[in-house]
Amino acid sequence: MVLLEPVEGRWAPLPWPSESLPLFCQVVVVDGTGGHGRKRLMVVGGWHPEMWSQTDTVFVYDFLTGAWRRGTPMPGPCHSFFACAAIGGAVYVAGGHDDEKNALRSALAYDPDADVWAQIPDMAEERDEPRGLCVATGGGGRFLVVGGYPTQAQGLVARDGVGVATGGAGARGRAHRGDRLRHPRRPRRGHRRGRD
Repeated sequence: MVLLEPVEGRWAPLPWPSESLPLFCQVVVVDGTGGHGRKRLMVVGGWHPEMWSQTDTVFVYDFLTGAWRRGTPMPGPCHSFFACAAIGGAVYVAGGHDDEKNALRSALAYDPDADVWAQIPDMAEERDEPRGLCVATGGGGRFLVVGGYPTQAQGLVARDGVGVATGGAGARGRAHRGDRLRHPRRPRRGHRRGRD
């Protein structure tokens, strides 16, 4: 694993943890509480590299100390291919699938300062293989879950999003159904823009 220092344009290797990192894991950078304080790199979930089974492991790299530590494992049944993003000092995960490939609606928040997970409200719909985004707002940010698919539609990615309103590190949330994402309209054949 390497880190880019953008001001100087240099790449530097990070020290490797004492054990192998999971395959298909999610990686996020977390600011300290309130956007201040120490930054940490978090490796969440994935598949065990030797057993090829889902794992609930959490690895935390502290940029200040230059050391890795194990975080509290994700609670509940193991799941993988979930959405993940960091907002306001907390890490949010939602969706993914269980060990029988059933898409999930569940959502969790992790506070790396306290090393605790909290259950937050489930998403309005199940989503396997979604993407997680942090969208900045005046109140701190929102965790949006975009794409993915329900169990019955294996591999057919949805064109909508499911949002989880977050309150930063307080691990509060409210699930709601997002608006459908629309493709831009194409001009009809023979129609040229700028002409009446």
